[in-house]
Amino acid sequence: MAGEFASELILPSNGNFTLRPNIKGSLEDILWKWNDDKIIEFDQTQVYQYGQFKGRTILDFKTGDFTLQHLKVSDSGKYRGELQIAGQLHYYEQTVKVLDALDKPAVTCQVNDNGTVTLLCAGDQSPLTQYSWEGPDTQDQPGYELQIRREESQSSDSVYTCVVKNPVSENREDFPVKSCFPAQGNAHTPDVGTGHY
Repeated sequence: MAGEFASELILPSNGNFTLRPNIKGSLEDILWKWNDDKIIEFDQTQVYQYGQFKGRTILDFKTGDFTLQHLKVSDSGKYRGELQIAGQLHYYEQTVKVLDALDKPAVTCQVNDNGTVTLLCAGDQSPLTQYSWEGPDTQDQPGYELQIRREESQSSDSVYTCVVKNPVSENREDFPVKSCFPAQGNAHTPDVGTGHY
């Protein structure tokens, strides 16, 4: 019984991937599984495709290479190839994580009583998503929150950028800090905290 295992493979949704067992010899039977459920099987006479993978798989009968097309987040899991050569089974395993590209984050601000302004960035909450900030005197500061001094932000044209990243994508949103302090007399701006519009 031979086998090979690689660390987790992280891939973007809507793409394709190919698993290559790199096993030498004349293949008699090929079976690929996903989380112990059959995906595709070849028994020298016929190909069988199963479940959510029907119509999205390609199997190379000579090498045992398995390709899955049009990836979905729900395709994440453990893939296992069982390939028979001269009556002996050979195994190949690969864990796959499929992620969607990130949408633009939303930035809001909160004016605090202690003379600071807190910028808040909201977006994807996946454990693999990282937040950071860029702006004046700020480069790649981690976290979804950023505190700046109120007097600096009220009088400047400074723009801060929230950056969200995951292993397959990055997106950003610029936020002019002046927008935390609406111009006096603006009819469209609510009186925050009073409930009057």
